[in-house]
Amino acid sequence: MATKIVSAILRIRRGSYESWNTNNPVLMEGETGVIISGVDKGKFKVGDGFSTWKELEYTIGADGEAATVAVGKVQTVENNIPAGVENVGTSLNAVLNFKIPKGEPGITIPDIKGLAHESEIGLDDTTYVYKVHENGLRQIAIEALLSHIYPPGTIYETTDMGFDPNVSFGGTWVPWGQGRVSVGVDPEDEELNEAEMMDGEKEHILTQDEMPSHTHIQDQHRHTVPYKAGSGTSTGNPAGSNSSATDSNVNSAYTTPTNQKTGGGLAHNNMMPYITVYKWKREERNQGNGSR
Repeated sequence: MATKIVSAILRIRRGSYESWNTNNPVLMEGETGVIISGVDKGKFKVGDGFSTWKELEYTIGADGEAATVAVGKVQTVENNIPAGVENVGTSLNAVLNFKIPKGEPGITIPDIKGLAHESEIGLDDTTYVYKVHENGLRQIAIEALLSHIYPPGTIYETTDMGFDPNVSFGGTWVPWGQGRVSVGVDPEDEELNEAEMMDGEKEHILTQDEMPSHTHIQDQHRHTVPYKAGSGTSTGNPAGSNSSATDSNVNSAYTTPTNQKTGGGLAHNNMMPYITVYKWKREERNQGNGSR
């Protein structure tokens, strides 16, 4: 039997997502319908001769190859360059390079040259001091916080002999008030109306004016002196020499004697009950250390 060649054009039924779902036709068995626009563009369904379009499932091809994703370079770029991700691999074996911009510039700390170096830096219209110690750079934020908590003129007390606020807090602290108690300022008292006025003494010797007013009372008395007549004159004879006088007693005048001195005149303890602590005062920055 001879072979006959027939020329034909094969057309696949096509339509938009909206038209397929609006018309909802029944495809003949083996008939293919393809979505050419809208949602699910490029997907197709194959009819079975009785199910509507909406009842049919999309025909899905076989699973493709598994893809991989790897992180390539992570590069820090200047802060004026936007962040980005670039795939330098393939669609199945992606290698992602990242570009991450730097943050905004922070505080520049100048002149770090060695231990115990001190410098200044301006921050928000306030000057803070930082130091470099064996344990590294002291945080400016700590210095700023302590400047608010312990401003210059602050008094700090502790019972720890080894504590030094110059090391623990920063700033300039000096020993203060050794051997003295603190008294609150009294604006109404000219002797106490300013800070750091000093007076008083640990020991005191009373003056005569400071002694309490008092009286020493002693009874008056007199002495009787015997006198023998004809023996001559006597200091106790009020009549002088008199041969006709008889023996008698001579009495002295009444008198009040002065008592003998007593007491040592030494200073007495003038201290109130107390308890001792170590006191420190924060000075203005960059002042030399000295004790008060």
